[in-house]
Amino acid sequence: MQGEKLQNRVTIQDIAREVDMSIATVSAVLGNKSHCYASEKTKTMIREKAREMGYRPNLLARSLKNGRTHTIGLVSSAIQNEINANEVVCLTNGLLAYGYTTQVIYDRGETILRKKACETLIDHGCDAIVIYGHLFAEELPVIRRFPAPVYHIDMTAEHLLPGRTIYVNYKTGIMEAMECLNALGHENFYFIGGRWTGIQQDPRYRLFCNYCRKTGVSDPENRMLLTRSFKELNADQIENIIEHHPDVTAFIATNDIWALRVMQILHETGRKVPDDFSVVGFDNITASEVCIPSLSSIRQPVKEAAEEVIKMLMNELEGKNFPVQNEVPCRLVKRDSIGKARTHQLKFTIKGKKQK
Repeated sequence: MQGEKLQNRVTIQDIAREVDMSIATVSAVLGNKSHCYASEKTKTMIREKAREMGYRPNLLARSLKNGRTHTIGLVSSAIQNEINANEVVCLTNGLLAYGYTTQVIYDRGETILRKKACETLIDHGCDAIVIYGHLFAEELPVIRRFPAPVYHIDMTAEHLLPGRTIYVNYKTGIMEAMECLNALGHENFYFIGGRWTGIQQDPRYRLFCNYCRKTGVSDPENRMLLTRSFKELNADQIENIIEHHPDVTAFIATNDIWALRVMQILHETGRKVPDDFSVVGFDNITASEVCIPSLSSIRQPVKEAAEEVIKMLMNELEGKNFPVQNEVPCRLVKRDSIGKARTHQLKFTIKGKKQK
């Protein structure tokens, strides 16, 4: 059955025979070639006949002829949340404007799967590959052997692929958040978020620790609660933090989901945001705008990062000369969940719940 479909595929030769014109003319019209001198009337007639016959260009044959598929591969370490989905959408939409499509593979943040993903995209004829997420130095020898150029949208400042890296600067947004809280009287924070392999290398983790030490907190690692899922975060854990660290007035989360969970627990246990605690998330997802109180969050420049890496791609693949901003900063979006540090003492019952 599949063989019959391939045999019945409409070709340029079939269209040329139907319109009684040369294969070269039909090919030039359907390929939008600059050297095509056919009249507009002829072009319209050929295109209408192609649509009528159900013609689809054979990208494989085209790539064999000119070495290009106009396809960009995207390897992503996560595609299951709003931010990662937006990464795919922004890159796909941006590339469509230049006549390119995307092929996406999810690597789960694993080195072996990332290598296989890149190899698969190369085998499928992708003109270039964009890797979104962390990359390790030991992967570079393999990446440099790939026949197609590889680009990197990175959250660290390592720039492992010089000239082909867009650096998403977490530091700007995190420092804005910490300094905003500090200006409102907050001096003691607690870090809430996901626990995964290599969390100690995550910019959010390191920047939190560095800022705390800079402001006189000697044990920032002991002011963290990391869970594998936001669903594991519960009221007993938050109450334990409040009981053992009564000086804490603000929570900073690795993403908005954890921050929203903290706000939910605080509400359920009679705490008020921002009167008792300020809360800051990371990612600036849609839900952060519509919850009550609205969540202050550090916005990731997803659209800007996609735009800049597309400029890099077009400069190399299409000979463009777009100016490229190699670093795009995260920014704090301040909303209602941030307020002045409390000056009142929190009261507890025997069970550790706030007294009414």
